[in-house]
Formats: sequence, structure tokens, C-alpha cells
Amino acid sequence: MKYTFIFYIAVIINTMTLYVPCSADPSTIEFAWDLHGVLFWPNKRKIINTIGRYGLTTIRVSSQAAQQHISHRWGNPKGPILNLISHAQELSKQGATTELYIHDVALIDQELADFIRTAASHQKLNPEMVILVQELHNLGYVQRVASNIGTSFYADLQQVYPHFFSMFTAGKTVDYKQIYNDIIQKPNKKFFQEFIAKYNPYQKKKIIFIDDRIENILSARACGIEAIHFTNQADLRSQLRSLSIPLKPKVSFKDKRHVLLARR
Repeated sequence: MKYTFIFYIAVIINTMTLYVPCSADPSTIEFAWDLHGVLFWPNKRKIINTIGRYGLTTIRVSSQAAQQHISHRWGNPKGPILNLISHAQELSKQGATTELYIHDVALIDQELADFIRTAASHQKLNPEMVILVQELHNLGYVQRVASNIGTSFYADLQQVYPHFFSMFTAGKTVDYKQIYNDIIQKPNKKFFQEFIAKYNPYQKKKIIFIDDRIENILSARACGIEAIHFTNQADLRSQLRSLSIPLKPKVSFKDKRHVLLARR
């Protein structure tokens, strides 16, 4: 009876293991990340400090020509001129880069352009997402950036957060100097087609793209990319686990020590 019981237990355990899903092989999957709204947040404290350092008088458009220039080419910012920062970022979401906007402002008012660039570049990491990216890195998954961020802004972020970006390999950003006549940014399908052509030309891997804007998600899916609409870290973690990515069920207090590695 004793040995019969042990035999049945062994059979049950063996049967259970047959239903444990296999982990997704890192050699068959790559991740493509949006930056702003997913991995990074605006650093409001530093933005406020920048406003204080430049002074409200400097921040105002100092010449009528600059105001007319901004209005003619880009439209009017909503509300006070302080909203130039958010206006520039919103233009980026609509298909024009913040860098191109700043470049055009600089043609008329360099000091104002310097302010916008400095303030708009103040970004901080989403701590829980740092942990998730670190987990994927430790598991051996390739991670790339797939963002509308300008090339020089991206270079600035890499200098501020070198450890974090050491977990990424080459990705896709936007060079404003090349898009005066042909803006190729999300949600333009050509953005994703170029990404695939460069990093997955033979369709040997599944690309999992993560973005907080639904129009980008739909465009990526139309190009055959597995795309996840980001709302929060917990939901993303759950969705990735459902795809057999062997992440931990949730972030523990102990895990948060990893965040310190990615800070300045």
C-alpha cells in the first residue's frame, strides 16, 4: 500500500510537469520599447528648476518675429508661452520631432530654443519598469528602442542613464535632419517596416513592441508585430507572462534595489 501511494504521487507530479508551459526562448523573441510614457516620465522638479534658472522673462518669446514664426509653422501653443515645452512634446506625438521644432525656434530665438531643449530633456526612469527591463536582460532577451525621440535627445538620455541603456542594443530613433520632406515616425507604418527590415528581415524572431499610444499599437500590429498597449507595469508583466515570458509574478521590495543601479 505504501509503495502504491508513492507510485501514484510520482505519476501525479510527472503529469503536472507536462502542463507547465515552456518559457519563450530568448533566441526567438526581441523586445521593442517606446520610451516616453512607458520607460520614462517628465521630471517635473527639474523642469521647474530650469524655469527658475532661466527666468520667466527669458522664457517669453522675446521678439514678435519669433512669435509669428512659431505660429506660422507649428500653430499656437495652448495657453501661456510656458506651455511651449508640452506643445513641443505634443507636436512630436503628432508626427513632428521636438528636435525639429527646437531647431526652427532657434533660427529666430536661440535662448528660447535652449530653454525648451533643456526643459524638455528632463526625464526620469519609471522605477518599476527598470526592474522589468532588468529581468528581461537577465533572461537573455534582446531589447531595442523604437521611439520617436530625436537622435540627440536619445544620446543625452544615454549619457544620463548609462547602466540602464547598457541593457539595450541598437534601435530606431528619428533624425530631424533627414525628415524635412519625409517624416517617418510612429504611427506611420513605414517606421515599423523599416524597423523590421533592419532588425528582423527574415522574420526569424517575434518582435514584441510596447507603447502607451493605441494608434502606434494598431500600426505595429498591421505590420505583423506583436504589440502590447502599455497602461501600467503590473498589467504589462501579466501580459508578458501569458506569452510565456518567465517574469516574476510581481515586483518585490527586494527587487527594487535594482533601480539604484539605473539612477544617476
